[in-house]
Amino acid sequence: MTVKNPIRQLIEPDEAMKLFHYAEEMHIVKDLHDTYRTQRGRGSDGIWDMLSLLTFAYDTGRVQGIREERAKKAPERRVTEAFHCAMGR
Repeated sequence: MTVKNPIRQLIEPDEAMKLFHYAEEMHIVKDLHDTYRTQRGRGSDGIWDMLSLLTFAYDTGRVQGIREERAKKAPERRVTEAFHCAMGR
């Protein structure tokens, strides 16, 4: 994923470990893994291959989070837009 701005890390690895409890989202991760492997196969450098897979999952999670936040704000935006439209703005 191409990122224009550097990513600010807002969670530390130790905190992530405390929050992780084999969540129900594991089936989503399995689907991501299977899709990645089907399309990309396996690289000859094991470390690079695993890091690529992890980066794919991480970036997918970032997109998911962004979309969830936008969805939360969407009703708020619709109300604001409707208000401005009603006010002739």
